[in-house]
Amino acid sequence: MKRLLTILLVILILTQVAPYGPVEANASEIKTAEQSIELANQYMQDHMDYEGDFFEIQSSKGESLQKSLAISGNEAFHNLPIFVYGDALAGAEEGTKYGNDTRVKDSTGQLRALGFTFLDEPYANPLFNIDDVTYVRRWIKEPWVLPTASKPDIKKDLLPDNPNDTHTYQWLKYEPGQFATSYSVLNQWVKSSVFLPQNIKKMTGDRKYFNKTIEGVPAVLSENPEDYIYMLQPPTYHSWGVGIAFYYYGGNGPDNMEKPNHYLYYEYFRYKPFSLLANDLSANFEALPASANAGDEVQVSVRLKSTFSGETPTDYGWDIKAKNGASLPITFSGHENKLSGDVMFPADKGELLLRARFVMPASDVTVKFTMNKNKNAPKELTYDNNNLSGTIKYMSPPPPVQTDKELGYNILSKEMRMGLKGGGSFTATLPNNSSWIWTGNATGKLNVVNGQPDLFHNFKEWNNPAVDEANTVIVRQPEVSMKLLRTDFDDDPVGGKWSDWPTPKNPKVKTGNIYSEGTVNRPYKIEHVSCEWVKIGKDKEERRCYTYYSYGGTSAVFPSQTDSLKIGVRIYNGREDMPALSYLNKIDQNNSSAFRKSLYWKNEPYAYNTVRWMAHEDENGSLYDWTPVNGQYEREFTHQAKGEVEWEVKQSQAGAYQRSRDAAKKKQNVQGDYDLAVFASDKELQKHDYPIKSGYYFNPIGQYSFTIETEMYKQTTGKTKDHQDLVDKIIDSFSYESNLIYINNNKEAVNIRNGSLSKRNNVPVPAYAKLTRNNPTGVNGLKLLDVKENYNKDEDEIPYTQEQNGTMHANWKNILEGYTESKTLNSYDDFKYREFVKNGQAKMYKIKESTTVTITVGAPEGQKLYTHAHMPDGTYNVRVTIGDVNVRGMPYAYKILPNLEGIDLGNSNNLEITVRGSMYDDLNS
Repeated sequence: MKRLLTILLVILILTQVAPYGPVEANASEIKTAEQSIELANQYMQDHMDYEGDFFEIQSSKGESLQKSLAISGNEAFHNLPIFVYGDALAGAEEGTKYGNDTRVKDSTGQLRALGFTFLDEPYANPLFNIDDVTYVRRWIKEPWVLPTASKPDIKKDLLPDNPNDTHTYQWLKYEPGQFATSYSVLNQWVKSSVFLPQNIKKMTGDRKYFNKTIEGVPAVLSENPEDYIYMLQPPTYHSWGVGIAFYYYGGNGPDNMEKPNHYLYYEYFRYKPFSLLANDLSANFEALPASANAGDEVQVSVRLKSTFSGETPTDYGWDIKAKNGASLPITFSGHENKLSGDVMFPADKGELLLRARFVMPASDVTVKFTMNKNKNAPKELTYDNNNLSGTIKYMSPPPPVQTDKELGYNILSKEMRMGLKGGGSFTATLPNNSSWIWTGNATGKLNVVNGQPDLFHNFKEWNNPAVDEANTVIVRQPEVSMKLLRTDFDDDPVGGKWSDWPTPKNPKVKTGNIYSEGTVNRPYKIEHVSCEWVKIGKDKEERRCYTYYSYGGTSAVFPSQTDSLKIGVRIYNGREDMPALSYLNKIDQNNSSAFRKSLYWKNEPYAYNTVRWMAHEDENGSLYDWTPVNGQYEREFTHQAKGEVEWEVKQSQAGAYQRSRDAAKKKQNVQGDYDLAVFASDKELQKHDYPIKSGYYFNPIGQYSFTIETEMYKQTTGKTKDHQDLVDKIIDSFSYESNLIYINNNKEAVNIRNGSLSKRNNVPVPAYAKLTRNNPTGVNGLKLLDVKENYNKDEDEIPYTQEQNGTMHANWKNILEGYTESKTLNSYDDFKYREFVKNGQAKMYKIKESTTVTITVGAPEGQKLYTHAHMPDGTYNVRVTIGDVNVRGMPYAYKILPNLEGIDLGNSNNLEITVRGSMYDDLNS
């Protein structure tokens, strides 16, 4: 139906009344319209104290009675009389006079109205097709109370049929004669006050007198329908009555639960003839689920009632089938345990209960029940309440809702909260039969089951209270919260159990399900009225009616739902082997001519425990409780160690002897010029570099130094053995060597070390001897070689930290995972993995050491070392040697280096001494 979007637009619709089966009333007694009119008026006079005749052959405005309807009505009215006046088309046109819906006929050709009532209001046609009710209806109380010219605005109370609707009143404006206003529509129908509740009370003593005859009263109006339904025409014993009620829709959609709406609608209500309330058999569903899930056990209960006074037999039959027509295994119980058969109602208005139980298939199930099928055992006035038909809707489970959640690489646990069914709602819809009067709230529960308690910890439900509400549509939108733990995936770095997950770029996955299902139930009662004629005295009868109730209940299910959670945990616990960093292991300028040599080697490693930082994640994705977690692998601190050795000749032998040599060449006889040695002044010997005659003194001489600097990484700040032992090795590579023959204080021929020499033909034989740091003494036990060391040290801490925001020296980043310096930044970028040094471990220092060693060769001051007078003529050697240093056998990191080559100090430190003659030659000349 098209609706215009304008305020104060009115739509008039008629609620379609489903046709009933034919009624076998005693219609044959009524032969003429006049007879029907007379019976109706007689009833009103006898039972309503109505004075005079209400119904006439012509309406109040002179319209003629439709006599055929007055005799036997039509099928929609069970072929019982209805009093309709005038032309049907005119009545239909009158019904559209002020409404937005101007259809006179529906798509099947049915007119909107059958004609007019006696008071000339349109008589609605129950077969006219109107819209289904989809929104909240706000029923207008006392629609016959209208504004007037003197009081143009009045407040009208509204009764919504949804308790959540908060719009309970609306102002009605006096707008006579205007199209599509609420006032004009109401005024079109409300034209008489004859049958208002207060007048009914005056006539019958009970303002609710006719309520028992109203068909299809909405549950919200069941307590006092007379305040909302305007009676256009009353029922009598054989004839129907008619009424109308008005309402607004709750806005233009289900979200408008508090906004006013000026679209006016009405619903037509029929009043049964009292004859239809006579002796009767009736069947009602006491329990008929509206829906069920496949596999649910379903029970249907039918309550049978008799208003006959004596025992009454009749037949019955069930017809329960799946949607495809196949029969179901069914268990029957109650007063009869068969599919069909005969039952006997006990005397005095007896009751029976029959039950059918079966397992719900994956299909809708139709339930039909028939009683007194042939309509002759017993004879009843109406049979429309003997047959029941209902459908139990199969709630096809929707496909599982897949939800993916992940714990990131650095997440220990994750709290999460999510709506089930993808955040959608669960709805259980109870049927809402207009004949039911609810006797209690809908109760039940949407049950949410944690199908994986070993995965979904701290599982809680939210927004899912137990059902206890006065609604027929029950909606729940539950949420669940839970905690996911890394340890459930065999990865427990906090506990020291690390998973070596082979594909860290893909999560380790587990799947768990959450199951939701539930049922709601709501009890109701059905009001029945039974009437009978009772003799009063000898010649008078009185019709007496009484009300009784049958009780039942209905149920509906929430569709079963599976929420499947795919939980992935990203796992990466570090790499066992770090990328190899390049370190130098070499000696630059490692040759005999280089006085300065640079050494490079990889520092010895030191193992350190590491931590990484991991956190817990809350429902909002925020990280908290950051925790240092032990790393799986130790990391070895190392770095480039280095050293430098530089030699210096402070005083060469040649330089030391130069003064004495020059004095001899010049034949100078100055004692001070010959402080170290006496060289021969003979002219013929000057062709030799260093000529001497035996028996004169020749003191060893020379001064040499080297400085060694090392830079290494240690866990202590003390002097290192690495450095000192290398210093010692280099010192030990130095030697002073001579094969001159000396004479000691014992007149013995000795070498420079004071070692005795062998003789040949009573002449001493020369032999080489060395002065070293370990053998520094020589002729006469004099110390001829002296070593002095000057040591310096500086240390700098290489700071590390366990804290994420602490100070971490770049040298540590070289060996820890997750940094550019170690070529493992991808571990941090890809896996959120970065290592820190665990607190409480030894500190690391860079130790810079420097030792300067000075080696002095020479006799103590004032001491002269004389050569032996019998030293044979010849060429002798005096030399200083710095030999190779073999570090390979040393227990230090630099042992991987090659030999540190010695140094060739040149001719100035490698002298050839020429011996010609002896001191005796000079004495004899």
